[in-house]
This record gives sequence, C-alpha cells and structure tokens, in this order.
Amino acid sequence: VCTVDLERKLERQRDRPEVHDLAIAQASFELGLLYYQQDRLHEAEEKNLEALRIISAVVGEGSVYAADFSMNLGTIYDAQGRTDDALRMYKRGLRGVCRGLG
Repeated sequence: VCTVDLERKLERQRDRPEVHDLAIAQASFELGLLYYQQDRLHEAEEKNLEALRIISAVVGEGSVYAADFSMNLGTIYDAQGRTDDALRMYKRGLRGVCRGLG
C-alpha cells in the first residue's frame, strides 16, 4: 500500500459529509500503521492520536477499538524511546481489553 494513496483516501473521507467518523478513524489508523512501518514515527503518532481521539469520542474510551489504538500508540512511543508514555498507553489498552472481555 502506498502512503500517497492512504493520504488521499483519508482526505476523501474527510471531504465527504455523509462519512461517519469511524471511517475517518480507521483511515487515520491505517495511515499511522503505514507511517510506522516506514519509520516515520512522528507522523505515525499524529495519525494514531487522531484515530484514538475520534474512536474514544464515538464509541468510548473503554471500547475494544480504543484499546487496540492505545496499544498501537504504545508501540510507537516505545519505538521513539518514550518508555513512560508507552507504558501508560499499554496499560490503557490492557484496561480496555479487560473491560471488553468482561
């Protein structure tokens, strides 16, 4: 998958008023994953923060989606050498997974 293609997809999603916020969150998350794979960690962090903010607002911070996005953000922070931030996000993600499992 090409970075330019995902960037365009995200912008198209934002420009469509009928698109639900979840589609924007998913597109942002996917672009963040691609940036991470390309070692573009600052951009990956920005896209994952955007995705997490949207998903938390739409389905709640305790959702499985928010847990997944939090864990991914923890991985990005870890790659940046931000251990305390990484641990905070991993814990947040694990709390969400535990809530999701009941």
